[in-house]
Amino acid sequence: NLRGSDAVLDSRSNTLAVLGSSAITNAPADGEGIRLTMAAIHLFDVTNKSAPVLQHVYEIQGRSLTARLLDGFLYVVVSTWPSYHYSQASASAKMASSASSSARTTHSLLALAPLARSLTPVQAEISRKIPVAVSAVCGCEEMSFVENLGRPSGWITVVSMDMSVESKGRVKTVTHAGRGESVMVSHKNLYVSATNWDYSMDDGMRPSDGQWTVVLHFGLGQLGTPTFVRLLTVPGTIINQFAMDEHQGHLRIATTFGRMWSDPPTSTSNLYVYRVSDGARRGAVEGLAPGERIYSVRFVGVMGYLVTFRQVDPLFVLDLSDEANPIVKGQLK
Repeated sequence: NLRGSDAVLDSRSNTLAVLGSSAITNAPADGEGIRLTMAAIHLFDVTNKSAPVLQHVYEIQGRSLTARLLDGFLYVVVSTWPSYHYSQASASAKMASSASSSARTTHSLLALAPLARSLTPVQAEISRKIPVAVSAVCGCEEMSFVENLGRPSGWITVVSMDMSVESKGRVKTVTHAGRGESVMVSHKNLYVSATNWDYSMDDGMRPSDGQWTVVLHFGLGQLGTPTFVRLLTVPGTIINQFAMDEHQGHLRIATTFGRMWSDPPTSTSNLYVYRVSDGARRGAVEGLAPGERIYSVRFVGVMGYLVTFRQVDPLFVLDLSDEANPIVKGQLK
């Protein structure tokens, strides 16, 4: 029983992936059940269109942000807001003043790891009546995080599911500390962004006025095996997935920075270009449309198009053919 279902069809293997959410009760070894919200993937063989056959079920704690089918693999991005239940080891590490920060973090991350389970059709039927145990999606040492960004508020997991006839349902995952809002996928990379607001801190990684977008970069170059590559911090906030684009080895991101509704407004619109291979910033256009914010972005080849708004709708056209020197080609109000 799935809620909010979406579907992805792989016509080459006649496989239909139905994605949604479900609520389950975990059955741990001590017998104390825990209610969990799961992102669920159900794979059906639709060779016979009038009689689909369930072949595999995969469930992971959290909610799915989006899914993409790429070269026979289904990639699902899952955001998990963990329940803060500390294990005895974690509590002891937290209380011990002599324990190192990294040791305390390790215990906490282990306690908060997303839970998952993989089911055959028979197990899926049984689980409707009898709780079926779940386990951590991966070991603590397999999860990544950036220490300087503080305590993680959740997890982003990229799930890769094989849709081929020979290995249908085989799953690989990679998990990184962080949140997710917008997702952009190219042929070899996947980017998950999240807006951050903190007007009280300036620690060298966060912009001083407290607005920045964190972009988690995952690599898809090794087919079916997603890997975490790096984290980027970009000044300002993005509106949606179309504000990010990859072209000829460069990631382009359009953001709004500042406060649109202050008096006077301090917001401006900006565009940043980063090299995919090492995350280095190559170029930028800043200070567009003072007092307004971005409402729409589209990239077409070496051109970028931004629409901002406050009282009128300006359109900006940007030439991105030189990644290190993007320029405004024209604007219209």
